[in-house]
Amino acid sequence: MEANRRLHQFLRARREALTPPDVGLAWNAEGRRVRGLRRDEVARLAGVSVDYYTRLEQGRARNVSDQVLDSVANALRLEPLERSHLHTLAHPAKENAAPPNPRRVRPSVQLALDGMVCLPACVRDMRMNVLGANIMWRNLFRDLSNITPIQNIARWTFLDPRAQEVYPEWERVAREIVDTLQRSAAKFPTDPDLVQLVGELNIGSPEFSRWWSDRRVYQRSTGVKRIRNTVVGEIALNYDAFSAVAGEDEQVLVIYTAPVGSPADEQLRLLASWDAEATAEPADTPATVTQGIQSAPFIESTNHPA
Repeated sequence: MEANRRLHQFLRARREALTPPDVGLAWNAEGRRVRGLRRDEVARLAGVSVDYYTRLEQGRARNVSDQVLDSVANALRLEPLERSHLHTLAHPAKENAAPPNPRRVRPSVQLALDGMVCLPACVRDMRMNVLGANIMWRNLFRDLSNITPIQNIARWTFLDPRAQEVYPEWERVAREIVDTLQRSAAKFPTDPDLVQLVGELNIGSPEFSRWWSDRRVYQRSTGVKRIRNTVVGEIALNYDAFSAVAGEDEQVLVIYTAPVGSPADEQLRLLASWDAEATAEPADTPATVTQGIQSAPFIESTNHPA
């Protein structure tokens, strides 16, 4: 099973990333044939039998308790996010629990996006498909916004050479995308569209394939992103990502902002004056909302990266 394979890869990668001194064990490099910790060493630290840990790492253990998973997480010195990822891998969602795959946000959400007339904003799903965006976002990411029928951030970032021109810090952005897809795959390992996307990126991008095998877990829901734009040049924008858009658990709202009066703020104002109607895909809903962003849907958390 795909879920078992992901659990095996994650535990093995974390085990191989540690040495005995890292966890307070004696170190003797002579005669040691494995990289990192041995399975018996992890089992000893976690307080479980070697046979049980071996079955857990190989994905053959059934009904693993949270207590055992926490003990293994402690043995492997996992960070809080990695610990959560381990629990997700050990208890993946059922196949019929995969989220729906809408092509667009609801009209009311698109209206809210369009109401943010001075801020680039979009809504994406856990597969990195753009489900809705406003004109400012389409102006900011013109190459990506012209892709039809599906605008997928991950596919564009890894398979379109222009993405590396748009992102001066392309590797950092790309690694964050890998992390997003890894956590989505851990939660929904049998989602067919996600499986197809990951396979396509593994084949088409050596960087994606290498980082996908890294199995480190990161998460960023806020930060600064540098973007090169043909209209305003290079611009550094703050971004914030909010999950559970209008009750849709697997949809994420991403908003780009700049401090008032900063050079980036002036660049956003210039971008807002740029007429993108001829190059952007028309929305299904009216482009303005008299109440602005006050009509935006409720946003429940900020636990997803941009």
